[in-house]
Formats: sequence, structure tokens, C-alpha cells
Amino acid sequence: MKISGNQVESLLQVYVERARGQKRGEVLRVSPQGDSLALSLEAQRMSVLKERLREIPPVRQELVAAFRERLEKGQYHPGGVEIARKMLYREAVDFIVSEGERVDHSA
Repeated sequence: MKISGNQVESLLQVYVERARGQKRGEVLRVSPQGDSLALSLEAQRMSVLKERLREIPPVRQELVAAFRERLEKGQYHPGGVEIARKMLYREAVDFIVSEGERVDHSA
């Protein structure tokens, strides 16, 4: 999954906003008529992040078309720092989404 730097910042902002004012490990309890559900705040945050990621299309066709046009015209020449930055953003997001598991990009 490829995600832009802006999307990473948006996801992290949601995560930080939800973390403010709440202690780590704090539990939300819901008891509708005898049934109960206990979710840690961390689990709630992960759920929100995963839902936001599901809303992002896997391929943004308008962006692909714009870059394709720039490449064909010889107008796009990314530098090494830009390429490395985007690779690190993608790795960070994959790490967060996979809950700390290493994601194999070779496949």
C-alpha cells in the first residue's frame, strides 16, 4: 500500500489527538443491559487508524496520471533524498498498520 506523507501526517495527528488526556492502558467499558465490552484505548486507536486506512484507495489514479504525464514530458526528476523520504514514510505506515510486524515488500 502506498501512502503519501500528508496521509501519514493525518493519521499520526488523529492518533495524537486521541491520545491527549487519556492514560495509556485506560479501558473504556460499555454495558448495554448486562453485556459488557472492554477495549483498551490503544486498541481503540488502532481501530480508528485501520478504518481511516481502509478509506484510502490503494491507487490514486489522478496522481498516477499526473506523474505519468510529467515523466513522459521529462519534467519529473526526483532526488535521492525525496525518494528515501518517501520510502521511510511508507515503511513507517506499514509498521504502524501491521502492529509492529515487519512487512515484506519484495513480493
